[in-house]
Amino acid sequence: MHAYSLVEQRDFDGARAIWSEIWERTRDHKALHQLGYVKREEGDLEAALEIFHQESALISSDDKFAHAVNLHELCLCNHLLGRSTEANNSFEAYRSARADSDDAIEIACYFRLKGDLLAQSDSMLARDAYQESLNKFEEACDPFGIRELEERLKKLESGRFL
Repeated sequence: MHAYSLVEQRDFDGARAIWSEIWERTRDHKALHQLGYVKREEGDLEAALEIFHQESALISSDDKFAHAVNLHELCLCNHLLGRSTEANNSFEAYRSARADSDDAIEIACYFRLKGDLLAQSDSMLARDAYQESLNKFEEACDPFGIRELEERLKKLESGRFL
């Protein structure tokens, strides 16, 4: 949890040190995933993509949830880089991988990403996706997610999204 708070404080070196130590000690794909998250939040999207591709190769073929979370990040990074074909391909694979998810946070993240992908082309569908995401973050009692979605909805309403 400390590493997450460091990312929120924009102390990327501190967060990276924690996740790097865990990665070196365990070689667990989840620690590698967090290193990709730090890189993404830091704005180094190419490095984040490289890490998420590396993580993908480490995930057990029967771990659908881990694959879904990884595909979410691949989609998001490609979207942020303006690579719509790659983002859409990752999103479709993500949709398939997470089809039976009942995790409220994962569902919220799915709809948030769907809204992000739609925000430029269809504000009504984006709004619906964001509202579904907000509902799931509320169900999960996630104040950060709630605040983030409220901000996205306000930006979408004002026409100044992304």
